[in-house]
Amino acid sequence: MPIFRYTFKKMIATPSTWIIFIITLIFLALSWSLISLFVGSEAIKQLTYDQALNFYVPQWKVLSFSVLLSIMIFVFISVKATQVFRDEIDDGTLLILVSKPVSRTRIWTEKLLSLQVVIILYLFLSIFIASFVITIPGIGSSTIYNAVFPYLWILFGVAIIFDLIISSIAILFSLILNAKALVAIMIGMAALFNIFATLINSLVTFDPTYYVVSQSLAVYNNVKAKLDKTDIDWINDVYRKDPTTTIESIQKAMFSIYDTYIKEVKYPNNYDYQKEQTIVLAIKNGSTSTPPTTDAPKDLVTHIYNISNAFRQWKEQSFEELMTGKKVGLDNLGPKRSNGVGSNNIDYSVNLMITGLNTSLSQSQYDALNTKTSQVKAMRYLNIFYQLKYIWDGISTEQSSIFAYPSEYAMTADPYLVSFNKVNTNYQVDTNKATNSKILNFPVLLTVYVLLGIGLLSASWLVFNRRDFT
Repeated sequence: MPIFRYTFKKMIATPSTWIIFIITLIFLALSWSLISLFVGSEAIKQLTYDQALNFYVPQWKVLSFSVLLSIMIFVFISVKATQVFRDEIDDGTLLILVSKPVSRTRIWTEKLLSLQVVIILYLFLSIFIASFVITIPGIGSSTIYNAVFPYLWILFGVAIIFDLIISSIAILFSLILNAKALVAIMIGMAALFNIFATLINSLVTFDPTYYVVSQSLAVYNNVKAKLDKTDIDWINDVYRKDPTTTIESIQKAMFSIYDTYIKEVKYPNNYDYQKEQTIVLAIKNGSTSTPPTTDAPKDLVTHIYNISNAFRQWKEQSFEELMTGKKVGLDNLGPKRSNGVGSNNIDYSVNLMITGLNTSLSQSQYDALNTKTSQVKAMRYLNIFYQLKYIWDGISTEQSSIFAYPSEYAMTADPYLVSFNKVNTNYQVDTNKATNSKILNFPVLLTVYVLLGIGLLSASWLVFNRRDFT
């Protein structure tokens, strides 16, 4: 494959290859280091594996998209694409090559293959060399790196999909336009990509109510698959019908457990989550040394235990926080509740889900919501830049976004589709329909863009085979 070797060596030997590669490494390393500046080096060191997955990784994904997928990959591909055909068209080398007894298809194939090998090497080395910054104490840790490592491969895979699309456009343009015009157009595309991939959220947005309901229904269907019918019936027949009384009973039961078995609880400084989980499990199984009090009935504790574990994202989360979203523990003044004091780790609680599921819409609200939903659907399907970004978001945040803070869900998630039932004059959430579809279908989008990339490459092959390079 002499054409492949010649083109590959030419691109590797070009200073621009190494300059862009080094700049990418610097930008990625600096962007991934920013997280430690906002969190604090000491807090970064103390992140557990589960916390890294739920806190560090989402921010890392945003920075990865902003630097690599939306900027540097466009720059690198546009510059390298000019070296495959355009430079040789301009200096007459390609005219000599096509006059040789070698088929144009072979020339096109070997040159394209050399470009793809260079791009893949660039992506692989950029991602995995820059990732070592995450292991530096104060910036990251081995625990954080272990949490991020699988996502490095996901980033690499998504970058290859971006490469297929971007490089196919660049190759096609390189056969038609001069080098300066090609680079200018590709940089312009990068700018448009960054603008329109995010601008759509501010142009046409859902009513906040829709995000609340969508997230609640998505969470409900997610945890429903993990629970048996007894717990689901309790959620629907007890918690949803009388949330206030249910929360009071949960708090009363948990406070009784803390007061009886875990008097030393002082959340978050001295909170012994392992002891709490051991005691609650023991009460559920009826194996505690002291019989549970009437304030902590076994059937209620069983529901608390089962449902909390369906919601739990990392082991430090407490049962009461997961069920009610309120803080647990004793304050410095004695055995007094300290609900709402300081921060807690709960992104999403059972009570938030219940609030969303209990949402009731009037006819006018329902009609307005449907109109808004239709507008957002149209905008997201028409905006190819947004769809391209969703390839990254869809593969990396679909599950974690379910349990995100509602404001974060509204900013980053493609909402789950919601169905409503008409009850008397109002509309309520239909929990009988599985809400596992989104406005943008990730597998379909992935297939469409792969086919689009193949189609554009085929178009460049046709242009190359039919063009007269004289």
